[in-house]
Amino acid sequence: MKTAWNKAASLILGFGVLASCGGGVSSETPSLSASSPESISSEEIKQDIKVESAIELGSKIQITDKGSIGNLFKEEYADPSNDVDAQSIVGANLFQNGVYRAKDVALKNQDDVKLEFYTESHVRYADLSSGYAITLPLSSKFSADFSLARNSMRFVSKNEIVKTSYEDVRPYAKTAQGYNTYMNEWFATYISKHAYIDENDFEYFLPTESKKKTVLSGFEVTSYHILIHNAGLIAYPYYNIAIIKKNGSYAGFFFVMVKSKTADQSIFDSVVASYAKLEKQGEAKNYLAKQKAIPNSKWNEDTKAYYESFRNKTVPDFGFFIESFNNTEEDSYQDTLDFINSELDWMESPAYLGHDNEILATYMHICWYDVDHRFPLTMAKELAGGNGDNGKKVMEFSYQYTTNNNLVNKDLTTGFRSPLVDVLRGVYDAKLHELAKDIKSYGNPVLFRLNNEMNTDWTSYCGIFNLLDPDLFVESWKYLYDIFEEEGVDNCIWIWNPFDDSYPTSYWGDFLSYYPGDAYVQSIGLTSYEFNNHADGEVDQRRGFKDRFQNLYDLNSEFFLDLPWTVGEFACGAGGETSGELGRNEEFQAEFVKDMFEAFARKEDYVKNIKAMIWFSKNDTDAEHSVINYLKIDKGLTNTIKSFREGFEKLL
Repeated sequence: MKTAWNKAASLILGFGVLASCGGGVSSETPSLSASSPESISSEEIKQDIKVESAIELGSKIQITDKGSIGNLFKEEYADPSNDVDAQSIVGANLFQNGVYRAKDVALKNQDDVKLEFYTESHVRYADLSSGYAITLPLSSKFSADFSLARNSMRFVSKNEIVKTSYEDVRPYAKTAQGYNTYMNEWFATYISKHAYIDENDFEYFLPTESKKKTVLSGFEVTSYHILIHNAGLIAYPYYNIAIIKKNGSYAGFFFVMVKSKTADQSIFDSVVASYAKLEKQGEAKNYLAKQKAIPNSKWNEDTKAYYESFRNKTVPDFGFFIESFNNTEEDSYQDTLDFINSELDWMESPAYLGHDNEILATYMHICWYDVDHRFPLTMAKELAGGNGDNGKKVMEFSYQYTTNNNLVNKDLTTGFRSPLVDVLRGVYDAKLHELAKDIKSYGNPVLFRLNNEMNTDWTSYCGIFNLLDPDLFVESWKYLYDIFEEEGVDNCIWIWNPFDDSYPTSYWGDFLSYYPGDAYVQSIGLTSYEFNNHADGEVDQRRGFKDRFQNLYDLNSEFFLDLPWTVGEFACGAGGETSGELGRNEEFQAEFVKDMFEAFARKEDYVKNIKAMIWFSKNDTDAEHSVINYLKIDKGLTNTIKSFREGFEKLL
């Protein structure tokens, strides 16, 4: 389904539906475990509701006695705008650490606690762990999704999706200047630009209201109301966004997004008017089900065998990105082919790395402005063509929804068109079907890495460049996956590959918000770079291999240990010339490589799930071609090459 959320990963909680295990709910501790997707109704799929086995709560409010309700309710939870107070409440629910409790219980400081208070017409949500409360009408039959409650609360009805979060993580000072810098660089960066709105065929369907203080007493409210014209597969084209900040305070802000099928503002206005800032208590958590490695039953025999072998590797495959493959009709085809072959020849020779690498990486974009990009079938067969058993290299193919090599910059005056939105509009259908057919004709297994580093501010498919809405990324991912299924592609292993740190620093844009679910992903991708441009006199902030990859393990191990991990790209630089002498930090680079091999040799926990490592062997340069980040492995890096050679000898 192009618009259905992944059922195997999701949980619905709240006054609409509640996910449970085996279709039943314990009267004491309702389970939040995942269960079979077979029980999903077609209507729930139509409404894009994340649910596995749904039980209507309606009459299943857990706490109804006045004494228990009184113990839970505090005056600061009241909502005068919707007449929610101690006298009007007829029932309550207590959500504690992923479980709905049948009675009020003692709470601990580290608990994740969300309270629901019901009147005859409304439900008041008090998210104690994130520090805010809002109210929704019962008549709209919203369902609450707490599966990624650390990132944001999500509420879904037939006509609206409401997402809320309190944003108080940012690298800037908690001052007016720090707040404004964050807003300009990492939040309202694009949604506030008329050029961005116009180029994407969006429209401000209501005027932007900036720092309006009459809407909510004691708070500044800035709102944006954006309509996506020609919405295509975007089921909720009306975007209503509010930034709510307490007067005189710059510690954080409340972010609410209401996506709607119509221009009706009533839900948005009601949520904004009902907002209350609460003192934070406890620790917000995510409740995503542990994801499973699910082989695609339609894979060809080579891909099935390769994936099974890939999952069970105890020593990872290695590879490099050297240069992107070309098509035969490009003038540079032969030069590119010769260059990649020459690089592989010396790198893999006994005098240098002494290892025939198992993987070779390449990149491709939808197009370069008006110039079409086509899958490099001939060069792929020449340079790769591996299946894990035939002595050839397996291809890692990174495909990106970009038309300008991810030239995303708020200071530009043009170039704000989002290819991701256009994918959902169907603009690139012909190209995507062509891509699917070409990859199928390649035949051999492909490590297919779509739209890597989406949780950043520098890609055409990142959140801040797409209406602050990771849902659009998820839907575009599923759309291409379905096209591949339709075209019978039977050789793609899909890799979901966020960056190691999320930019902007936020809850709404945390990497998990972009995850499409294990029905659409067969490997978790990792990316981490140590550019290693330290110069004398600077505070040394470099991070070694263990520090960086322990961090990646900590980020991914809670939910993704069953899936194989692919380090889709990584490198440690040797010191670029724009910050000092070129190659000055090779010693640190060589130690980084040595530590990598030692970690795999010792079978450290933090690398056990890694089945492939692809080094990005290409320098970053400036407009004058000076090296910014010296990432390319070349013959002059004798210490680093020695670390590679000795590492391969010991490990393999």
